[in-house]
Amino acid sequence: VLRPFVDEDIPAIVAACQDPEIPRWTSVPSPYTEEDARRYLAGAPNMYAFAVVDRDNGVLLGSVGFQLLNHSRATFGYWVAREARGRGVATRALRLLSRWALSEHGLARVVKIVSGEDADIACFDAGFVLVAATAVAGLSDRVACLAVERPDRHSFPPGCPSGAVFDARERRCSALVTA
Repeated sequence: VLRPFVDEDIPAIVAACQDPEIPRWTSVPSPYTEEDARRYLAGAPNMYAFAVVDRDNGVLLGSVGFQLLNHSRATFGYWVAREARGRGVATRALRLLSRWALSEHGLARVVKIVSGEDADIACFDAGFVLVAATAVAGLSDRVACLAVERPDRHSFPPGCPSGAVFDARERRCSALVTA
């Protein structure tokens, strides 16, 4: 279940964010403090964050949110508490929130930027597809953009050949872009 965060979530947020895997793959600071959690709950302009909670007992399982980039696009982020991983929590949360963002905010596309090992099974399972990838000078990992579009705005081809990506600007499949 997705719901707005409440102040009572702060201890669970702080506890979950002590897991070194969360700051490793997200922008969550380490160490994570109660003040960090309060700032997160206070929000930022054009940002929507939701608690992911267990339907049966209300226990906090993670966080999922997005920030509007412009009038038609948003970027997503999430984390899942260690105890909740491997249960499809991220996939369900991403699917729910991306559908809500596309329909309620009239967005054409929502994106998730990933790098390296974070190239993210939960996103693919939630319906995101690879739209661009690049190797960045100075980084050992490639950086990729995954996206979901509104069904009436779908512009991805049925499939790109193995080893290729869809270039949204050129609207065609192409080889991995390197820089």
